[in-house]
Amino acid sequence: MFRIKTEEDKDKKERTGDVKIPDSEPPTPHSSAKMNLRDRTTSMEDPDGTLANVAQCIEQLRQGSSSAQERENCLKQLLDLIEMRENAFSAVGSHSQAVPVLVSLLRSGSLGVKIQAATVLCSLCKENELRVKVLLGGCIPPLLGLLKSSSVEGQIAAAKTIYAVSEGGVKDHVGSKIFSTEGVVPVLWDQLRSGNKKGEVDGLLTGALKNLSSTTEGFWSETIRAGGMDVLVKLLTSGKASTVSNVCFLLACMMMEDASVCSSVLTADITKQLLKLLGSGNEASVRAEAAAALKSLSAQSKEAKREIANSNGIPILINATIAPSKEFMQGEYAQALQENAMCALANISGGLSYVISSLGQSLESCSSPAQTADTLGALASALMIYDGKAETTRASDPLVIEQTLLKQFKPRLPFLVQERTIEALASLYGNSILAVKLSNSDAKRLLVGLVTMAANEVQDELVKALLLLCNHEGSLWHALQGREGIQLLISLLGLSSEQQQECAVALLCLLSNENDESKWAITAAGGIPPLVQILETGSAKAREDSATILRNLCNHSEDIRACVESADAVPALLWLLKNGSSNGKEIAAKTLNHLIHKSDTATISQLTALLTSDLPESKMYVLDALKSMLSVVPFSDMLREGSASNDAVETMIKLMSSAKEETQANSASALAAIFQTRKDLRESALALKTLLSAIKLLHVDSEKILVESSRCMAAILLSIKENRDVAIAAREALPTLVSLANSSVLEVAEQGMWLSGQVPLESAIIDLPEGFENITARELWVDGGGWDLTRIAPFVSEETRQELAAVVVDTITGAQDRLEVYVTCETASCLLLKKSNNMKFEAARGGGGGVAWRLHQQRELESLHRLGIEFATGHHVDLCLLRERYRFLRSIYKHHCNADDECFEDMKCIAAYVYYEEKLLSVLLNSATEIDESHRRKLSSSTGALKTSVSQHLAKEQKQVFPLLIEKFKHKEQAYIVWRFLCSIPVNMLAVFLPWLASSISIDESKELQKCLSKIVPGEKLLQQVIFTWL
Repeated sequence: MFRIKTEEDKDKKERTGDVKIPDSEPPTPHSSAKMNLRDRTTSMEDPDGTLANVAQCIEQLRQGSSSAQERENCLKQLLDLIEMRENAFSAVGSHSQAVPVLVSLLRSGSLGVKIQAATVLCSLCKENELRVKVLLGGCIPPLLGLLKSSSVEGQIAAAKTIYAVSEGGVKDHVGSKIFSTEGVVPVLWDQLRSGNKKGEVDGLLTGALKNLSSTTEGFWSETIRAGGMDVLVKLLTSGKASTVSNVCFLLACMMMEDASVCSSVLTADITKQLLKLLGSGNEASVRAEAAAALKSLSAQSKEAKREIANSNGIPILINATIAPSKEFMQGEYAQALQENAMCALANISGGLSYVISSLGQSLESCSSPAQTADTLGALASALMIYDGKAETTRASDPLVIEQTLLKQFKPRLPFLVQERTIEALASLYGNSILAVKLSNSDAKRLLVGLVTMAANEVQDELVKALLLLCNHEGSLWHALQGREGIQLLISLLGLSSEQQQECAVALLCLLSNENDESKWAITAAGGIPPLVQILETGSAKAREDSATILRNLCNHSEDIRACVESADAVPALLWLLKNGSSNGKEIAAKTLNHLIHKSDTATISQLTALLTSDLPESKMYVLDALKSMLSVVPFSDMLREGSASNDAVETMIKLMSSAKEETQANSASALAAIFQTRKDLRESALALKTLLSAIKLLHVDSEKILVESSRCMAAILLSIKENRDVAIAAREALPTLVSLANSSVLEVAEQGMWLSGQVPLESAIIDLPEGFENITARELWVDGGGWDLTRIAPFVSEETRQELAAVVVDTITGAQDRLEVYVTCETASCLLLKKSNNMKFEAARGGGGGVAWRLHQQRELESLHRLGIEFATGHHVDLCLLRERYRFLRSIYKHHCNADDECFEDMKCIAAYVYYEEKLLSVLLNSATEIDESHRRKLSSSTGALKTSVSQHLAKEQKQVFPLLIEKFKHKEQAYIVWRFLCSIPVNMLAVFLPWLASSISIDESKELQKCLSKIVPGEKLLQQVIFTWL
């Protein structure tokens, strides 16, 4: 008898001299210590010697000197190890030589060795990774050879292993190729056709074919070519449940694959056999697959429908649909039987809607409670599987169905009928397609759910509430009798089952959402403690609903909020925030926002810890909760280094540099909300740190990050005048901010324009230097030039600086003692205003022509924006005319930008603003010309953006650019700038532009414009005549 060589055998051989001791030096103390350590380590890793025994088995199987009997015994011992010891399975699977050795023995060993090798390989296929390894090891050809042998034991072993390696499913692409290449399908059909196999082999081979039917290329063509239909018909009467179940499955699939097969089925007269298999005497798997075969047959053949109906198939199918309820069947086959039978019934009747309608009508003619219960059960099954396809074929009216079912609630109703009625109502309210058409369907579904689980006395109250709700006799609050219903539901939160608790909490959630009285009723009935308990111990859905109820309570009353806070809801909500589903985290964050009205160091610390941990994966809801808490933390705590709130803000700033885009965007969003509400923080050092981190995000490609980081910056820059460091940082980032305004994302572009407008061009206001305290205004005035802004500007506000910069000496008109002051009104209500005898208002940039151009530009865009809004709201607008007006404005603006490029190329401080701002407006104008009927909303948005951009542009020029122009250019140079602008416009366009420019101003304004142009246009009479004729 062969056995594994043990350490005892080695010792015996050493004593008898069979083992040669190698020549070696005596071991040193160090080497002895290492050997002892290795032995102890091996003993710790393999305490029962399993790994060593597995390795010895495989090694001895590899040796060619072993006899067939020794190998067979070794394989048996290896199989025993795999089945008896958990670590042996992984040891065999991880051994690099295990599968090759086993496949080699399967290929060339004796019959007994082949059988044992196949059995071991079959056991390895329990794990998918090893199953693939067995397949790739080349096991299929020797297994097919063993299957064809005359040995029954060999056939069974081969069939089991083939079945095991075929269980890869639809994702087994490797197996699909191998089975197709090796021609497995024809061989299996040939073996089934031979009829020499035992029943167990037939079941295994049909099971393997079932597995291969959905994965192997060309399966059905090979099946039909191999005469698979005839084989299945013969096997249908085999009597073995597993075989019959597989045969029915293959028949159903074959008929759906090739409708011509149905005629062979009808010819073979197996319809009655399939109907017979639906009976209660058969196993659930056989009944479910037989129903599937009838479903396919009735779907593919009109003749089959008639034959099923003529064979008394309709009542048999109805009984099959209610069998799971009547016989208390459980599991996937019970559901499959119900669905397949109902689908077959629908195919015969013309659709599910016809079945539902017919069953509803037959309720009135039922002669016994048992018949009524069966009909209700079938109706419940039909409502359960009613889908979009059935709705499209012929829609059922859920209101009619509901009223039909409610009529079944009669005095002294038999228990079975009530049970089936509730079951049918549950199917109705649980069907999303039908329930959406019913009022209060969620509440009705939950009430029905509670009815099925509640005790008798509670059940009666819930049924009354359901009937009131279904008959439209008030809201859920009134249907449950108000506070009495609240107390009933809260009583179900404690010792009830998880499902009952879930339904009760969901109903309380609905009540707290729709009725204010319910909030105090829940509190007064002692509902807060059990709701907090559910936050800790309930199901995922119950926790989410409980958190929603607590949020509604906190939002309703400060007194209730204090009660919730005192019930220790915060720790439970923090747990949900960390470990809940995405929806649960969102609800927990919102509830915490309503619950916590004061800074709490411990909670802030816990939230900060969540931000730095791996869980939750998304920090969005943690940031949301933290944002609300930091909005109310004292300013001193926020600035104190090491405090919980300071650590929280610092962590949020660091997260803006996270590797995850979502976390970056969410951090920027949360910080934006904090700085938006806290002016004190905007003026602190934290604002600068946040701003610098936000600026770094402006270089990424993510649209979401750009939007949120620009919002964050916008919030911080609200106090730019009060924070010198922020102003300096923003000024240094000005090119980036200006380029942001060119973004294709409208919101980012708008933020970029706004941000650019907040950044001052010059240094911030500084303290007066020594000697400036007693300086007089006369010393700051330059005769012939106006105020000396180089000395004044650093010490006055921006508004004052603009007012002073607007005052210059008139050297154009020749009038004596006149000061010319430029004033731009944001609404552009006037072009030129007169002040006293000796003062007039004139354009600082290019005289009246420049102002008229900007004024009419703004008025034109306001008009276009109004038309855009009318178009977006459905009013008739002439799109062709609108498009032409935009194209004209775009062309003029193009020439305007080109003129600016030439005029300001030596003034970098002005050019940066003018270039980027005006290029952006040009881009917006380009987009506004691409309009059609499908872009109503886009047109309205674009025109609004244009109007906003122009307003900001003009305001910025007034504050920052115009004073510099006055300072840098003399009046003749200003006139020359306007002339260059006019000369840049083609003559044919100028003939349209000047009348367009003059069309929106008054007669007096027109005179002022002509007077200015007379100083701008060169003195040639013919040229002036042409220009003024166009005006």
